Amino acid sequence: MDDEKKFWIWLSTVFGRCNMRMKEIMCLFGSAREAYTAVRSGKPPFSLSEKEKKNIENVDISFTDSVLEKCRKQKIEIISYGSENYPYRLKSLFSPPAVLYCLGNVDCLKSKEIVTAVGTRRASAYSLRVSERICSELAGEGVVIASGFAVGLDICSQMAGVKRGCPTIAVTACGVDVDYPRENYKYRELVLKSGGLIISDSVPGEPARSENFQRRNAIMSGISDAVIIFQAPVNSGSLVTANIAVNQGKLLFCLPPADLYSGEYAGNVSLLSDGAIPLYSSADVVAELRNNKFLPLSECNIRRGVGENRSKEDRPEKAEMSVYEIIRSMIGGKDEDSKAVKRKKTEKSEKSEKSVKSKKSENSNNADSSDSIKLWESISNNTVTDDNGSADSLNETQQRIVNLLRGGKLHIDEIAVRLSLGQQELISELMELEILGRVKSMPGKIYSL
Repeated sequence: MDDEKKFWIWLSTVFGRCNMRMKEIMCLFGSAREAYTAVRSGKPPFSLSEKEKKNIENVDISFTDSVLEKCRKQKIEIISYGSENYPYRLKSLFSPPAVLYCLGNVDCLKSKEIVTAVGTRRASAYSLRVSERICSELAGEGVVIASGFAVGLDICSQMAGVKRGCPTIAVTACGVDVDYPRENYKYRELVLKSGGLIISDSVPGEPARSENFQRRNAIMSGISDAVIIFQAPVNSGSLVTANIAVNQGKLLFCLPPADLYSGEYAGNVSLLSDGAIPLYSSADVVAELRNNKFLPLSECNIRRGVGENRSKEDRPEKAEMSVYEIIRSMIGGKDEDSKAVKRKKTEKSEKSEKSVKSKKSENSNNADSSDSIKLWESISNNTVTDDNGSADSLNETQQRIVNLLRGGKLHIDEIAVRLSLGQQELISELMELEILGRVKSMPGKIYSL
């Protein structure tokens, strides 16, 4: 079995981890070994680009031995496209990843219902509070929560499931053994101890790179049945994940904004106007997942207020600590000393915050909101790469496209010729750049900045 895996690792290194070339190889050959033999012979049943020829010449298969050994030592399971336990949800994708590296409980990928929850790093107290509640309730219903393991709403959603003692899935843009993001590394053990899984298409030891995030987002959406966007500003990488989810045919839920006119929820407004399913409670998700929009609430047992009619035994135990407090305590409690939170507060907001603090002992809801604000100030002082691959982290191909378009508008065919890009790859990159607001599409397949 290791022999077959090493050929998959070699093929994905030579041709790319998640693209149409790999899909072509998967369809043409009965095994990775067979594909490797045909490619190395110099006579594969398809034409090779100059880049591919160079990779075939320069990449020796012996390097895969060190990868396999590292995985054995760290108990990282390798799942290739040819493996029996390759996730069935991913197999149906247009360009599935050829190899997955898994740390933890791989049976999570076989779960009946998986929901991916994502959102901005700089979340509001409202979004944090709602994401904790909804994801906790979903986990209690047996739904596995997946996230990009990013700072902010991703980790808040995932920890809500962990706190229920339920398995969750973290999809990373680096090796599963890499300390990234540094702020969240300490949660790894909690994810694993609760029966969860950490997964990536990056080889162990590989650092996070900007070009890895789009593939991470595609895997994150691909392994799930539905995607929830809790909060997305106009250029949020979460919108990239949302677009991928729609293209993959996944259910897309979006939290209605706390403030319709706030730029912090501009992405939410756009998604909702484009047809995303409004998210008002976890019951909405469960009903859609179970293919019955009119599922009786008594069966869901999760919409607000239902718990009043349940017996004591059926009611979830009251949490001793909120997920915000868990995260804050792990960060080290540096709530008051955050210097990186440079947002200017108006006089009105300062008074509002003081009012919340003064009523802390009288109202637990206000206490939760204040904790959420403090938590977010603590989290947001960390400077990290945009967790979902936003406009500030363009990959090399996207940067080449932007540089070319600085000379003026061009037809898509001319862009493809000048940059020597395949049509599918170019369309994918242009689509992401358009979502990020870096390019504009015009009639006649013309693009400009």
